[in-house]
Amino acid sequence: MSILEGENFSVKDAERIFKCILKDKKIDSLRMDGEGSEVKLKIFNIEKALLPSWMLRSDEISVACTGKRLWNVVYKGDVDSLLGFSAVSNKGIHDASYDDLPVATKDEVSFSVRYLICVTALCDRLDINWKNKSFTDKPCSGFYSNAKVTSHGEIVKFNSEDNIVAFQLNKIVTEQSVKNDAIRLLKINEYSDITI
Repeated sequence: MSILEGENFSVKDAERIFKCILKDKKIDSLRMDGEGSEVKLKIFNIEKALLPSWMLRSDEISVACTGKRLWNVVYKGDVDSLLGFSAVSNKGIHDASYDDLPVATKDEVSFSVRYLICVTALCDRLDINWKNKSFTDKPCSGFYSNAKVTSHGEIVKFNSEDNIVAFQLNKIVTEQSVKNDAIRLLKINEYSDITI
């Protein structure tokens, strides 16, 4: 039996894939960062916790790579959700920002590619402290943040493919710039002891 049953690509399908990733990468039992915290990462893999942010990030990465979304959902403001938004089935909901970017079929994006996109999304959303065996959730960045969701039930507009690609490129350039600055500082410190 496949982790994805049929072609629904629903919240439950996402939950199954991320559960599998957490277990495969041996991070499901990481504790939430905080003194004495015993709250484990695996309990955040539900639709009212961190799962919607993982789904949203995987949708963004998929759009940047394939031009299509992974999940058959829309993201809506949700005051009962940990991050202020949740993923809900898009049955009967029409919004141009989602309709312009259809959901990829299993023939267009294979399970292995979906899995890798989800792994990348999870790595993007979590800061893992391997020494303490703990994690923190990175705040939603880019085009999606709690500030953009103004009311309960409001549909969070999905960005255009061009904007998502621009965001991805900007993210890559920024991360590389930080690395280059760190390397430059190391080289400066390395030669600072030399006197002429």
